[in-house]
Amino acid sequence: MSYQIIKKEDRFFSSMWNMSSYFLFNFAEYFDPNNEKFWNLRVFNDDYLEPNSWFPLHPHKYYEILTLVLEWTITHKDSLGNEVEIKENEIQVTNTATWIFHSEFNHSNNDLKLYQIWFAPDEMAKTPIYYTSKYQKKDLENKLFVIASWIGDSKNKLSSKVELSRWVFEWWEQIWFNLWENIFLYIRYWKIKLSTWETLINNDQLRIIWDKIDIEFLEKSDIVVIKTL
Repeated sequence: MSYQIIKKEDRFFSSMWNMSSYFLFNFAEYFDPNNEKFWNLRVFNDDYLEPNSWFPLHPHKYYEILTLVLEWTITHKDSLGNEVEIKENEIQVTNTATWIFHSEFNHSNNDLKLYQIWFAPDEMAKTPIYYTSKYQKKDLENKLFVIASWIGDSKNKLSSKVELSRWVFEWWEQIWFNLWENIFLYIRYWKIKLSTWETLINNDQLRIIWDKIDIEFLEKSDIVVIKTL
């Protein structure tokens, strides 16, 4: 049983084409033998795509990829013939199967902000699967809102045994994670305090392995939490 705190200054910064990224796990030119994955969470990139720019056509295979758009709109094109706009508070999910090509565009005059998250699926799709989904800003307020999960029959069903939630809590709220849960937590903004008395701020990470941690929100905070099995 243990937990690990990774401060924002320890993230790996990358700049390629028109995209700036912070890699939370090994990706592209970043390699650390002690930071390959967290269970079946393989990639978590905090991305910024410059105005009126694009990320060129590129392939993916053997992963389930979830894109969580935080600010503005991304346009997705892929080899399945999809051409879709994904806006703030919307997600796209792609089970790449053995091969898919896609490209991404920011047609606005603003920096596009998104999280790109990769999972190693428990069951590989025979052919690529792609869908988008939206939720309301009010869905996140002071509640544990599940965006996508392998549990249940919702349209946001994942092939990977994970549950992804985004939570916006006021400063007086408290939550806790029980024993035997593996939790990855990333803070988008503001500040939280752990029952171990440590304080985390925006862009810090918390990785909990089979431990019990209570969290108090010291200010209104926006966090993404991934529960893995």
